[in-house]
Amino acid sequence: MANVKVMGLGIKIFWISFCGMAGLIVIIWYLTQNFMMDTFKTQQTRYVANLLERTEVHLNLFMKTLQGNLLALSRDERLQTASDDEAIKLMESYLMYWNQDLKNMYLIRPDLKVIGTSDYLWDIKGHRMAPDIYKAVVMSDQMYWSEPYVSDVSDHTVTAGVSIYDAAGKFYSVLAVDLDLQNILSSYGHWDFSQTDDLLIVSRDFRPISIYHPLVTYNAFDDEYRVKESLFVRLAEANRKEWNYRDAGGNGWFISRARNNNWGWQIMAVLPEKELYSSIGKIRFYTLLVGLIGVMLSLVISYYLSRYVSRPIYMLIRQMKRVSRGDFQTRITLPFRGEIGILVHNFNLMVQKIKGLMDELLQSETSKKQYELKVLQAQIQPHFLYNTLNSISYLVRRGETDDVDRMITSLVEMLHFHLDKIDEIVPIRQEAQGVEHYAYLLSMRYPGRFSLEVELDESVNAFTIPKLTLQPLVENAIFHGILAEDRCGTIVLTGRVENGAIVVLEVSDDGVGIPESKLGTLLRTGANESRKAYYHLGIRNIHERLQLHYGPEYGLHVQSIAGEGTTVTITLPAVPDANLPMGGDEHAASTAR
Repeated sequence: MANVKVMGLGIKIFWISFCGMAGLIVIIWYLTQNFMMDTFKTQQTRYVANLLERTEVHLNLFMKTLQGNLLALSRDERLQTASDDEAIKLMESYLMYWNQDLKNMYLIRPDLKVIGTSDYLWDIKGHRMAPDIYKAVVMSDQMYWSEPYVSDVSDHTVTAGVSIYDAAGKFYSVLAVDLDLQNILSSYGHWDFSQTDDLLIVSRDFRPISIYHPLVTYNAFDDEYRVKESLFVRLAEANRKEWNYRDAGGNGWFISRARNNNWGWQIMAVLPEKELYSSIGKIRFYTLLVGLIGVMLSLVISYYLSRYVSRPIYMLIRQMKRVSRGDFQTRITLPFRGEIGILVHNFNLMVQKIKGLMDELLQSETSKKQYELKVLQAQIQPHFLYNTLNSISYLVRRGETDDVDRMITSLVEMLHFHLDKIDEIVPIRQEAQGVEHYAYLLSMRYPGRFSLEVELDESVNAFTIPKLTLQPLVENAIFHGILAEDRCGTIVLTGRVENGAIVVLEVSDDGVGIPESKLGTLLRTGANESRKAYYHLGIRNIHERLQLHYGPEYGLHVQSIAGEGTTVTITLPAVPDANLPMGGDEHAASTAR
């Protein structure tokens, strides 16, 4: 199965926190944006409706005032008794009072003759709507308001008319005024946030009173202004105050309508949606900017959050790896708190306890090896002593006093080295001397069977070695290498210093050797050993003692060829003998046979 790369804890925390915060920010951004847009649209439409109501109030006030003044003027007796010129002057004086809200004021006689302001134009162009206005005013019980039309004299206008009666109550004529629609709209329909062109006022029959709106068209054949046909249908059908309209060109319009007046006029704000909601783009931009800033902040927060959580865990992992490699001095000293702090504290406590246990185990192993050495030192094999003493007795009977003296001297020196000296670490020269004494005593028991050659460099004598390291190896070479067969042999002990830091000792023999099947397991833990006595410490035991003292890079290395011999190499650190005077000991190489 292919290896699957597992996502790290820090990356998981980063993505979970980032996706969570970013998702929440996006949801809040979306809801906030919609709420702000809906609120803005509501406020805008409400503001437009308020403007329409205000405009309608002003127009109602103007028209009521105009209606009252016309009724008052219609009762002025001067209009009934004055000549045409005097009547024209009187109407001109009234017209000035209205401050350009009226274009013309005139009288329509029963014979349909028109006299009034702009009198010369009435004579030249005439008044094509005069019969209709006269008839409508006479038939009306109150003031008459015409539909908007295009006058030859007053241009696009609406005419208001009232009947004039004499003192006896007899009908005299019709008093009419033409309104200046654009001046009125510019005065009463001014908006702070928009343009006057956005105001659309239509009459009861949906004829446009305001003509400068994009949805109003001019028909040159009929000489009149009209609302676009599609909008006209919507106006006739719609009974709502507000709605949206889309023209044939795909342009969107917002329409708000007010029609609370006595003349049936409808005052509407017909605004392009892109202008009405122009601020929505800015709202979208700023809300998007805030959302992006929130996402960036969540990115930064997620990074530091994942780092804050994963950093101590990664530190614990690194320190655990160091502990697994045997480094029990490691500690985490950063001041973490909370659960992480408890975990760090327990880790440090655990490492400290493990180190204590390892120190106790090492001390126990060291004590065990020392105890084993002391036991072996105290258990000199009686058989060896018996044979040695028997050999001395034999030489005494034969009168070979020189050999007897030398054997007793060697035995005393060996016993003194093994029993009196309790130090576990001894100079290499003393260890070599003990081996020479031991080999000499054995050579007296087995005369002519083997010889020992000691060839140590002078530099080796300045360093130390654990006691009973060389003698067991020489013993194995004698009994298992040479005496195992009926043959003579030689044992060579050599020593040198390499690179001034490592001591290399070798015990070589030309005996029977070690079988290859046994050679591979000789230094392994659990290998069987025979004759566990004073003169036979197992090779594995020596190897473990050396590694216990100096470390795993030191110890024994065995090379052997069956039938040719065996070489055991001892590797030690060059530890100087503290009791050796400057210049060393001139211990000469000797040969025991």
